[in-house]
Amino acid sequence: MVRTREDDSLKLMKDSVERSIIINATPEEVFEVATGFEEYPKWAGVRTTKVLSREHKGLGKLVYMTIKMFGHHLTYTLQYTHDAPKKMMWHAVSGTIKALVGTYDFVPMGPTQTKVVYKLSVDPGFFVPGPVRKATAKMVAWCALKGLKKYTELPATKARFAQHHKSGGGGFSWPHPPASWPHLPWGGAPVAPVEVVVKKKSLWQRMMCCFE
Repeated sequence: MVRTREDDSLKLMKDSVERSIIINATPEEVFEVATGFEEYPKWAGVRTTKVLSREHKGLGKLVYMTIKMFGHHLTYTLQYTHDAPKKMMWHAVSGTIKALVGTYDFVPMGPTQTKVVYKLSVDPGFFVPGPVRKATAKMVAWCALKGLKKYTELPATKARFAQHHKSGGGGFSWPHPPASWPHLPWGGAPVAPVEVVVKKKSLWQRMMCCFE
Protein backbone atom coordinates (compact mmCIF):
# COMPACT_ATOMS: atom_id res chain seq x y z
CA MET A 1 0.00 0.00 0.00
CA VAL A 2 1.39 3.41 -1.00
CA ARG A 3 1.34 6.06 1.71
CA THR A 4 0.25 9.57 0.73
CA ARG A 5 0.94 13.01 2.21
CA GLU A 6 -2.63 12.96 3.53
CA ASP A 7 -1.86 9.73 5.43
CA ASP A 8 1.25 11.33 6.90
CA SER A 9 -0.73 14.44 7.87
CA LEU A 10 -3.44 12.45 9.67
CA LYS A 11 -0.83 10.49 11.60
CA LEU A 12 1.12 13.66 12.38
CA MET A 13 -1.93 15.52 13.75
CA LYS A 14 -2.22 12.97 16.56
CA ASP A 15 1.12 14.27 17.85
CA SER A 16 0.43 17.98 17.34
CA VAL A 17 1.26 20.81 19.73
CA GLU A 18 -1.42 23.25 20.85
CA ARG A 19 -1.23 26.91 21.90
CA SER A 20 -3.91 29.57 22.33
CA ILE A 21 -4.23 33.33 22.74
CA ILE A 22 -6.97 35.95 23.32
CA ILE A 23 -7.29 38.62 20.61
CA ASN A 24 -9.29 41.82 21.02
CA ALA A 25 -11.36 41.43 17.87
CA THR A 26 -14.37 39.47 16.68
CA PRO A 27 -13.97 35.98 15.16
CA GLU A 28 -14.93 37.45 11.78
CA GLU A 29 -12.15 40.04 12.00
CA VAL A 30 -9.50 37.56 13.14
CA PHE A 31 -10.60 35.15 10.41
CA GLU A 32 -10.15 37.88 7.79
CA VAL A 33 -6.59 38.54 8.92
CA ALA A 34 -5.75 34.82 9.16
CA THR A 35 -6.96 34.23 5.59
CA GLY A 36 -5.18 37.26 4.15
CA PHE A 37 -2.27 35.14 2.95
CA GLU A 38 -0.59 37.97 1.04
CA GLU A 39 0.01 39.63 4.41
CA TYR A 40 1.68 36.63 6.06
CA PRO A 41 5.30 37.84 5.61
CA LYS A 42 4.38 40.82 7.81
CA TRP A 43 3.33 38.80 10.85
CA ALA A 44 3.34 35.00 10.41
CA GLY A 45 7.06 34.26 10.19
CA VAL A 46 7.03 33.09 6.57
CA ARG A 47 9.35 34.67 4.00
CA THR A 48 7.11 34.64 0.93
CA THR A 49 3.58 33.58 0.02
CA LYS A 50 1.65 33.18 -3.22
CA VAL A 51 -1.99 32.19 -3.55
CA LEU A 52 -2.14 29.60 -6.36
CA SER A 53 -5.90 28.99 -6.35
CA ARG A 54 -9.00 30.16 -4.52
CA GLU A 55 -12.34 28.77 -3.44
CA HIS A 56 -15.52 30.13 -5.01
CA LYS A 57 -15.87 32.57 -2.09
CA GLY A 58 -12.42 34.01 -2.78
CA LEU A 59 -10.59 32.35 0.10
CA GLY A 60 -7.16 30.91 -0.64
CA LYS A 61 -7.23 27.17 -1.29
CA LEU A 62 -3.68 26.38 -2.43
CA VAL A 63 -0.96 28.65 -1.05
CA TYR A 64 2.77 28.42 -1.77
CA MET A 65 5.10 29.49 1.08
CA THR A 66 8.79 29.66 1.92
CA ILE A 67 10.21 29.61 5.45
CA LYS A 68 13.45 28.97 7.29
CA MET A 69 13.03 26.19 9.87
CA PHE A 70 15.34 23.67 11.52
CA GLY A 71 18.26 25.52 9.89
CA HIS A 72 16.93 24.84 6.38
CA HIS A 73 15.13 26.92 3.77
CA LEU A 74 11.86 25.05 3.21
CA THR A 75 9.28 25.51 0.47
CA TYR A 76 5.84 23.94 0.38
CA THR A 77 2.28 24.31 -0.88
CA LEU A 78 -0.53 24.13 1.67
CA GLN A 79 -4.10 23.16 0.91
CA TYR A 80 -6.64 25.03 3.04
CA THR A 81 -10.23 24.30 3.99
CA HIS A 82 -12.41 26.80 5.84
CA ASP A 83 -15.47 26.90 8.06
CA ALA A 84 -15.82 30.67 8.20
CA PRO A 85 -15.46 32.26 10.66
CA LYS A 86 -15.04 29.33 13.06
CA LYS A 87 -12.11 27.32 11.76
CA MET A 88 -9.42 26.94 9.11
CA MET A 89 -7.35 23.80 8.43
CA TRP A 90 -4.36 23.09 6.24
CA HIS A 91 -1.91 20.39 5.21
CA ALA A 92 1.10 20.25 2.90
CA VAL A 93 0.45 18.76 -0.54
CA SER A 94 3.88 19.38 -2.12
CA GLY A 95 7.30 20.83 -1.44
CA THR A 96 10.54 20.09 0.39
CA ILE A 97 8.78 19.27 3.66
CA LYS A 98 7.50 15.73 4.28
CA ALA A 99 4.35 16.63 6.19
CA LEU A 100 2.83 19.68 7.84
CA VAL A 101 -0.67 19.96 9.24
CA GLY A 102 -2.36 22.62 11.32
CA THR A 103 -5.63 24.23 12.39
CA TYR A 104 -6.90 27.56 13.71
CA ASP A 105 -10.09 27.57 15.81
CA PHE A 106 -11.73 30.97 16.40
CA VAL A 107 -13.82 30.85 19.58
CA PRO A 108 -15.92 33.92 20.54
CA MET A 109 -15.20 35.07 24.10
CA GLY A 110 -17.56 38.04 24.18
CA PRO A 111 -18.69 40.77 21.79
CA THR A 112 -15.16 41.91 20.90
CA GLN A 113 -12.81 39.10 21.93
CA THR A 114 -11.76 35.84 20.31
CA LYS A 115 -9.79 32.90 21.63
CA VAL A 116 -7.61 31.47 18.87
CA VAL A 117 -6.49 27.85 19.32
CA TYR A 118 -3.59 26.80 17.09
CA LYS A 119 -2.66 23.14 16.56
CA LEU A 120 0.47 22.34 14.55
CA SER A 121 2.65 19.37 13.71
CA VAL A 122 5.62 19.24 11.35
CA ASP A 123 7.75 16.43 9.92
CA PRO A 124 10.56 18.08 7.93
CA GLY A 125 11.57 14.84 6.25
CA PHE A 126 15.11 14.88 7.63
CA PHE A 127 16.44 13.93 11.05
CA VAL A 128 15.62 16.29 13.88
CA PRO A 129 15.56 14.95 17.47
CA GLY A 130 11.98 14.47 18.61
CA PRO A 131 12.15 16.91 21.56
CA VAL A 132 13.73 19.59 19.33
CA ARG A 133 11.08 19.11 16.65
CA LYS A 134 8.26 19.41 19.16
CA ALA A 135 9.81 22.40 20.93
CA THR A 136 10.28 24.15 17.60
CA ALA A 137 6.65 23.48 16.63
CA LYS A 138 5.52 24.99 19.95
CA MET A 139 7.59 28.12 19.37
CA VAL A 140 6.40 28.45 15.76
CA ALA A 141 2.78 28.20 16.95
CA TRP A 142 3.31 30.72 19.75
CA CYS A 143 5.13 33.21 17.50
CA ALA A 144 2.38 32.95 14.89
CA LEU A 145 -0.31 33.57 17.52
CA LYS A 146 1.54 36.59 18.89
CA GLY A 147 2.00 37.93 15.38
CA LEU A 148 -1.69 37.38 14.56
CA LYS A 149 -2.73 39.19 17.74
CA LYS A 150 -0.40 42.13 17.21
CA TYR A 151 -1.34 42.56 13.54
CA THR A 152 -5.10 42.22 14.15
CA GLU A 153 -5.04 44.76 16.99
CA LEU A 154 -3.05 47.40 15.07
CA PRO A 155 -4.99 50.69 14.80
CA ALA A 156 -4.51 50.60 11.02
CA THR A 157 -6.03 47.10 10.84
CA LYS A 158 -8.96 48.16 13.04
CA ALA A 159 -9.50 51.17 10.76
CA ARG A 160 -9.67 48.87 7.75
CA PHE A 161 -12.27 46.72 9.49
CA ALA A 162 -14.35 49.83 10.17
CA GLN A 163 -14.03 51.03 6.58
CA HIS A 164 -14.83 47.56 5.25
CA HIS A 165 -18.01 47.29 7.31
CA LYS A 166 -19.00 50.90 6.58
CA SER A 167 -18.75 50.24 2.85
CA GLY A 168 -21.14 47.31 3.22
CA GLY A 169 -18.54 44.55 3.07
CA GLY A 170 -19.82 41.27 4.39
CA GLY A 171 -19.24 37.58 4.15
CA PHE A 172 -15.94 36.19 3.02
CA SER A 173 -15.86 36.63 -0.75
CA TRP A 174 -13.43 39.51 -1.29
CA PRO A 175 -11.59 39.57 -4.62
CA HIS A 176 -7.84 39.45 -5.08
CA PRO A 177 -6.70 42.98 -4.07
CA PRO A 178 -5.55 45.32 -6.83
CA ALA A 179 -1.85 46.21 -6.87
CA SER A 180 -2.70 49.73 -5.69
CA TRP A 181 -4.16 48.29 -2.47
CA PRO A 182 -1.30 46.08 -1.27
CA HIS A 183 -2.24 46.04 2.39
CA LEU A 184 -5.91 45.07 2.11
CA PRO A 185 -6.55 41.31 1.90
CA TRP A 186 -10.31 41.89 1.60
CA GLY A 187 -10.03 44.44 -1.23
CA GLY A 188 -11.75 47.37 0.51
CA ALA A 189 -10.90 51.02 -0.04
CA PRO A 190 -7.81 52.10 1.91
CA VAL A 191 -8.29 54.38 4.89
CA ALA A 192 -4.79 55.85 4.70
CA PRO A 193 -1.44 54.81 3.28
CA VAL A 194 0.22 52.26 5.53
CA GLU A 195 3.92 51.64 5.31
CA VAL A 196 4.98 48.22 6.53
CA VAL A 197 8.66 47.40 6.58
CA VAL A 198 9.33 43.67 6.54
CA LYS A 199 12.68 42.84 8.09
CA LYS A 200 14.05 39.46 7.11
CA LYS A 201 14.70 37.45 10.25
CA SER A 202 15.51 33.82 10.74
CA LEU A 203 13.00 31.64 12.54
CA TRP A 204 15.30 31.51 15.56
CA GLN A 205 15.44 35.33 15.73
CA ARG A 206 11.65 35.43 15.56
CA MET A 207 11.43 32.74 18.23
CA MET A 208 13.50 34.86 20.59
CA CYS A 209 11.07 37.73 20.03
CA CYS A 210 8.34 35.52 21.48
CA PHE A 211 9.92 35.84 24.91
CA GLU A 212 9.66 39.64 24.84
